Amino acid sequence: LSHCWGGAQVYTLNPETKHEMIKAVPMEKLAKNFQDAIHVTRELGYSYIWIDSLCIIQNQQRKPEWEAESAKDWTEQSRIMGDVYRNSDLTIAATSAANPHVGFINLKGHPNDTNTSQNGVEDSPLCQRAWVFQERLLSPRMLHFTNSMLFWECRTMTASEIDPSGHPRDRRVGEPIAPEKNKEDAFLFHRRWYDLVKVYSAGKLTFQKDKLMAISSIVREIQERHPANGYVDGLWEETLLMDLLWRVDVKGDALAMGRLKENELPSWTWASTD
Repeated sequence: LSHCWGGAQVYTLNPETKHEMIKAVPMEKLAKNFQDAIHVTRELGYSYIWIDSLCIIQNQQRKPEWEAESAKDWTEQSRIMGDVYRNSDLTIAATSAANPHVGFINLKGHPNDTNTSQNGVEDSPLCQRAWVFQERLLSPRMLHFTNSMLFWECRTMTASEIDPSGHPRDRRVGEPIAPEKNKEDAFLFHRRWYDLVKVYSAGKLTFQKDKLMAISSIVREIQERHPANGYVDGLWEETLLMDLLWRVDVKGDALAMGRLKENELPSWTWASTD
């Protein structure tokens, strides 16, 4: 499941609830989005679903005695999060739901023929989140539940209820990236990485210290394919000189843009800016 937390308190896996959840997950305690996701999973004929807040130990209550266990589990699980999405059959996206309690199955809704484009997805609460960027990029298939209709997304095309034949997906976002050895391909890789960073950087993060963590699974996939290409703080060794030529597209008040205070990233990386 790909969803928005929205700052809401929900029933999660934590050091206190894990003993209960080992026996069974109480449906009546789950947020509406999670209940809807389980319903969709069953209707599609699947037996298993992965939901971050039910599969990674949380500490929403900020209890000091839970911090060590929660941090340890997050460190371990964040390393394999990319594998979860990459190896899934399908990612269910609660695309228009701004928080976990609203639900995303609109039983009274009808497809809206005035909104046939992907704007209903791209402008949604979910797709404004920076974390969802790598979820979309790594998932082989994604089913978006919006206020108007269902949208389908895979590595080659996008489609919707009223446009089932679909259209080719934007190749800048839809295909995997991997660096090559010759200079021309190195430049193409740089442009590909530049496009990804540009889209990703427009997303919102609750914690700015997660700026590089939220694309770490994409980075890990590239490193697995080409381990010789070094990576540091958002830049690649083979295209380092080109990667250093980044700039900030300032929208609105230029004075509001500044360096992040929550991390210790060097000033030469794009990830050091807010």
